[in-house]
Amino acid sequence: MERRTTNNYIDVLRKVTGVIKIVPEVAIADFEKAERKALQTVFPNVQVRGCFFHYSQALVHNADKHKILKGDQKELGWGATNLLIALAFLPEQLIEEGFNIIDKIIFNDC
Repeated sequence: MERRTTNNYIDVLRKVTGVIKIVPEVAIADFEKAERKALQTVFPNVQVRGCFFHYSQALVHNADKHKILKGDQKELGWGATNLLIALAFLPEQLIEEGFNIIDKIIFNDC
């Protein structure tokens, strides 16, 4: 799709559901606002979850952008980034605690 607007996503989803009669309970998507909004518009009861690949990619990109993965602290930067990626595997109620533990590891408070 050339232009990734909410309306274009809605058009595509409606065409697909016109051919294949589906009403998903869960949809895995990247973190594009237009895509998420379209899914929730066409399927009001759908639970939209983020794609692990795109989550990981965004964390690595952000770490690289802030020069965390280069220089003297490169090893620590990759370790911290991998720990943040691993937060996705924790139950929701443990994510904040996991983040706080990572924070302590990074800043040597433990």
